[in-house]
Amino acid sequence: MSVTRNTEKLEKLRLSLEEELRSLGLLMLPLSEADVWRRPKDGAWSAAEILQHLSLTVDSYLPEIEKALAQSPGGSSSRSVVRGLLSRVLLWLGPSSFVPLPAPRSLDPRYSSQIVFSDRSKQGALAHFVATHRELIARIAEAEKLDFEALSVRVPLLPFIRLPMEQCFLLHVLHLERHIRQLRSTLGAQDSYSTDSQVHEGEEKPEQT
Repeated sequence: MSVTRNTEKLEKLRLSLEEELRSLGLLMLPLSEADVWRRPKDGAWSAAEILQHLSLTVDSYLPEIEKALAQSPGGSSSRSVVRGLLSRVLLWLGPSSFVPLPAPRSLDPRYSSQIVFSDRSKQGALAHFVATHRELIARIAEAEKLDFEALSVRVPLLPFIRLPMEQCFLLHVLHLERHIRQLRSTLGAQDSYSTDSQVHEGEEKPEQT
């Protein structure tokens, strides 16, 4: 496989991520402050909580991605990381799957102790989400210049698993796509919003990763 073709794979993922960011921005644009924070009657995440989950996920991976990039001597080569069975299972059971899985507690916006948004506003929710994903896009652009096929990224919640860097970026693209579908479903259920569904700590229904 040529260096050009290898680079094109990451470029495609980067462009896909940028397109998904634009799509999500358009979905959020017409929402009122109340709409952003309200949950549907079924207890699913609000639009803001979906953004928070996505931000928490990217924030957890960025240090590991940066460590992997720092290990690269630069340039490109024909070396490649063997794609292990565990990494393929992680992708299959994760965002590329139709099987609903509960989000890890540390990445669940209802339980995470990490404060993601500077304020409880639509702008605050969107600003942090965009910032974290712009950082991820920048890391993909950086990887395009390196021997990324020789690099792997430790999965933060499963440190015994290392994903090939390309698969790591693919995971985030698929994850964002899944939750944009969830956001569309949430917004399509506007009429089903409960009148008292403001976020309260401890209301709990497992969500999808």
